[in-house]
Amino acid sequence: MKYSIAFFSILLFSCGIDNYIYLEPVGSGNVAVISNTYATVNLSSMSENIYFKYFALYYRIYISGLPLSGTVSTDLFTAVNSYLSSDYNAFAPYLNNTSISTSVDTLFTNRQHRRIALEGASIEDVLAVDRTTIVFDFAQNPGSTPYLQIGGQEYLLQRSNGNGIFFPEPSNRYFFNTSDLNSSANATSSVNADVANADISGARYTYVALYIVATGMDNNFAPIYSAPTFIGVFSLPETF
Repeated sequence: MKYSIAFFSILLFSCGIDNYIYLEPVGSGNVAVISNTYATVNLSSMSENIYFKYFALYYRIYISGLPLSGTVSTDLFTAVNSYLSSDYNAFAPYLNNTSISTSVDTLFTNRQHRRIALEGASIEDVLAVDRTTIVFDFAQNPGSTPYLQIGGQEYLLQRSNGNGIFFPEPSNRYFFNTSDLNSSANATSSVNADVANADISGARYTYVALYIVATGMDNNFAPIYSAPTFIGVFSLPETF
């Protein structure tokens, strides 16, 4: 009998059952949103997880004909842009889940979501932290560039260029509602691949949906992810 127990113990170790790697997601209760312009996120404690590397931020921009001044609740998603609703519904089963059976990065990129960048800094370095608060500010003051704040330092948010596979307009890649950004002609895979188009006439507005994911690397140097956490939907300010 003791040999059977020993064999079973060896089997457990060799199968990796006792070595399940888990990255704690940011709790939905750690997110506070004020209107459609401001949010705070209290980051999870990751210091004791040797596999954790940094927090990644995924986003997609949506063109809309709907002006909103308050919080963009889920019941408004379809009215803002049908893609916003369908994207959120596709992610909903994975949000704050305790077990993820798919690559979160693939889940997002397959729905044309990209990773946010920071001007003049590596987000991988800036968000390699835990037990702190990050702030997102999309203040509706013309010319006030949306930013991320952490540890008293502000970083201007920048859209992705897909590591050079598409060429966003405007070229400064700031999160402003401009005619180049909300143009249907530019909402293509080679220009604004991070923008969901809408067939509208009249005034054109843009909104961004944000998600946060803890990322890391396993013993085989393969990327691992926590469950994603929805932060909110924010209105992009106008330029000067």
